[in-house]
Amino acid sequence: MNSLTLSDWVTPNSVDRVDFGHYEYDPNTIHTAEVWRDIFTILSAQKGITSLIVVSSDAGPRQDPIRRGWEMCGQDGDSLVLWTYGLWFTHVKSCWSDPEPTTNDNSTFVIDIDPLMKIDCAIALMAATHFAMDTALHSMTRLLTVSCTDVDQAFVRLSQHHGLAPPKIFRHDGTSWYDTQPGRSETIYCESTSEVAERFNAKIGNLEGKQIVLVFHSVAVANKLNCDDWACLHIRHPPGPKDEIEKVFNGQVKANAILVLPDRFHSPVPLSGFDHVHVVVQSKVRRSSFDFAVGQTTSFLQVLSIQERSELRSFFHRFGSRPSTATFYVMDEQKKQGKYDWWQQGPLVRRQDVWNRTLGAFMAIVASLGPNVDPVAAVQCFVPEGVFTKYLTMAYRLQTHGILKWNEDERLTMGLEGRELAAFLTVLPFVDHDYRLAYFIAQDSPTGSDDLLQTKVQLAAVINSGGISMFDFETSLGQSADTLQKVVSACTGYSQPLSDQGNMWLALGLWKRFAHHTNSFQNIPPSGALELPGLYVKAKRSLCFKAFQSWWEISSALATCGIKTAQKRFGDESNLSTSECYEIQSHLFRAYLSQLTSCCRDRSQKDVFEFLDISSKRTINGLLGASVASIDFGRIPDNKPAFGIYHSLIRFEAEVYFKDWTMIPPRIVTTWVEQFRHRVGMPRLGIESMLRTDGSPRPNYDGIYNEVWKASDW
Repeated sequence: MNSLTLSDWVTPNSVDRVDFGHYEYDPNTIHTAEVWRDIFTILSAQKGITSLIVVSSDAGPRQDPIRRGWEMCGQDGDSLVLWTYGLWFTHVKSCWSDPEPTTNDNSTFVIDIDPLMKIDCAIALMAATHFAMDTALHSMTRLLTVSCTDVDQAFVRLSQHHGLAPPKIFRHDGTSWYDTQPGRSETIYCESTSEVAERFNAKIGNLEGKQIVLVFHSVAVANKLNCDDWACLHIRHPPGPKDEIEKVFNGQVKANAILVLPDRFHSPVPLSGFDHVHVVVQSKVRRSSFDFAVGQTTSFLQVLSIQERSELRSFFHRFGSRPSTATFYVMDEQKKQGKYDWWQQGPLVRRQDVWNRTLGAFMAIVASLGPNVDPVAAVQCFVPEGVFTKYLTMAYRLQTHGILKWNEDERLTMGLEGRELAAFLTVLPFVDHDYRLAYFIAQDSPTGSDDLLQTKVQLAAVINSGGISMFDFETSLGQSADTLQKVVSACTGYSQPLSDQGNMWLALGLWKRFAHHTNSFQNIPPSGALELPGLYVKAKRSLCFKAFQSWWEISSALATCGIKTAQKRFGDESNLSTSECYEIQSHLFRAYLSQLTSCCRDRSQKDVFEFLDISSKRTINGLLGASVASIDFGRIPDNKPAFGIYHSLIRFEAEVYFKDWTMIPPRIVTTWVEQFRHRVGMPRLGIESMLRTDGSPRPNYDGIYNEVWKASDW
């Protein structure tokens, strides 16, 4: 703890002209508006501060407490300068293009930090540190981050990058949550779901009054509790309307309730109005993350970090009214480990989105900023030292794709320019910052075909909304009620000629058929089921409609940068020509180059296929579920490999499976190798040597302890 207070720190001449700080508050804090009230009370009392800017997420649950805190300290609500992460980044970029000083006043910037460090938060923080240094040339400048966690290490490294001392640490003294702690609390460790249900049912039999169970990320556990007369509620991801969530958390339910919460959920309000509270958590959760045992982004079981466990534990303390009892059930844990409780254990490093799921997009965005930022140094500030091979892998892959390149002065710069660069950066936010989908859409077409561009936008929307998983083939292909040829023949639209080439194209063709049949998903039967006459394949309405919305959003975003497409009715789309089909397959291959696989028939068993991920040199066990039946493996030759790409993988201990697989003509691969060998600096390399993953295979630091995995494929 520093002897320097926040009040002292913002006083002119208290420290250097420019200085960084971090303000930490307890995750158990009942009303975070009180935290912001205390911050603003201190800052507004300093008459030397003439410019105060606050930056936060665009989500209402994060902005509302900030606005209330501003008003609680006696300020006019309209006078608060509150930027979203995205608008702040846009503002900083516009200031960089202005040769005049940004301000001559004493400035304080306050950044509300998302502990998950999503890409928009990371970019806002990176931009803020650079902007603060620019501003400090003309005024006293303070940059303060605020969160319910320790200072983010990316902020510490950014401080060092700018030649500053580590951020000063300040802590909020709020203890109001002590007043609403339960009369009696207990933590119960359970080995299995059955034991959770047994212990829970034994406990509720002796309790009177209104009860609620918060079950984290497990519908199976909620169903196992056998509370048929309780209301069972689900909060989806992303969460629905804030008012609906607040009603439940405020106890505005007539019966006892079981509430199933999604992964990474944070309630905007404390829990109130219940006499007895039960919280069920588990140590493991299946997520899509970069898998160091595979060398690709994979869905696998991860162990929750200490920070994430602390956040879950806060539900056990964050009460608006005092319950009589509160019970915390820890599933899949035999007993308390040593002297540490469950929420005091786990991996020290949290998987943050910026270096885990969206590192490729982050690197590209930072590289696009030009000379104002050293992209290599800035990006590396956000990558923990222990996972640095992820950065090396991504840098190499983006260079191989042609998205990034090394300049003559060894600076990392964009390999895209003009229309391609504009389209790439515009599309990224609309495809969850998946650089592959953004690059797929952004690639220029020599023919300038509007039909081809529209097909790319539609395919990206479908893939980003679930792809082949938006359809249920269990009866259709799984039980042979339909033939694959019959399902393929049902596909319509521009991409119909490609519908037999794999899961991506089949999903797009079926989605268009369902869209045409239901008048763009408007004419849905009362049952809510999406079915087609003469077929047993079914579609999931929510995912289909998500793809429809995504298609319009991407098209509208492209129009803002001058790239317009004419959207036809689904029934009016004509088939792409042979040359257009080849071109769009080439664009798809270039976008998914790092997920290229080879497929060979087994020499002794012709109906057995061997898949190899070329970048990671890892054997893939095959396709999962009905996806197998939706591929025409008769197209795989007997005596030479075929090529294909995938969007998603899933791992069960040592076995890795495709969630989808789509064929790529070998001629496209050969042509690309001949044309772009120079990107890796070795003109004689084949595709197997041009693609790679840096670092040797190893267990994930947050993987299951003693988990079985194999490295023999490397």
